[in-house]
Amino acid sequence: MWKIDSSTITNYNASKGELQALSIFWILAAGKTAKSAERILSLLLIKKDLPFSQLKKYSENQLSEKLKSLGCGCFNNKSKTIYQLVNSNIDLSKCDISELEKIYGIGRKTSRGFILHTRPNAQCAVLDTHILKFLNEQGAPDVPKSTPPSKSEYERLEKYFLSICRKKKITPAKQDLKVWNYYSKK
Repeated sequence: MWKIDSSTITNYNASKGELQALSIFWILAAGKTAKSAERILSLLLIKKDLPFSQLKKYSENQLSEKLKSLGCGCFNNKSKTIYQLVNSNIDLSKCDISELEKIYGIGRKTSRGFILHTRPNAQCAVLDTHILKFLNEQGAPDVPKSTPPSKSEYERLEKYFLSICRKKKITPAKQDLKVWNYYSKK
C-alpha cells in the first residue's frame, strides 16, 4: 500500500515507486484537499507493486469508474490525466515542469507541486489558496483568491514567493510546507 503524508511530503530521495505515488497524489490533489487526495491514493494503490504497474491494468473508463467509486471528484478528468501519465514514458526522476505539463490535466500548480517536493534545488511555487493567503499577508499586490489562470500572473506571484524565500533564507519547499501546515490547521 502506498501512503502519502502531505504535511511531510518533501522527499528528495524518493524511489521510483514513491515518485509514481507522488505524481498521482499531485493529480488527485488538484482542486481538492490534500487529505482527500491522501485517502483516495491509499484506496487506489492497495498493493506494494509499483503504482504505475497497478494502474496500467485499467482502461481510461475503468480508471474513471474506480476513481468515482472511491469518492474522487472530477473523476473523468483525473482518470484521463492519470491514464496518460501512467502510459507515458516520462522519467519522473529527471523530468521538468514543461514535460509534466504536456500531459493532459497537469497544469502549473500540479507540475510545480511534484517538482518542488522531489527536487532539492527546485525554484518554483505551488500557488494554492494557502500560498495565495500567505502572499497577501506578506503584502504582495493584487493577489487573487484562487490560482491565477494566466501564465504571466502565475509567474509574477511565483517570483514574489521566491523572493520571500530568499529573504527568509528558506527553501521554497520548506516555506510551502510551513505555509500549508499553518493554514490547514486554521
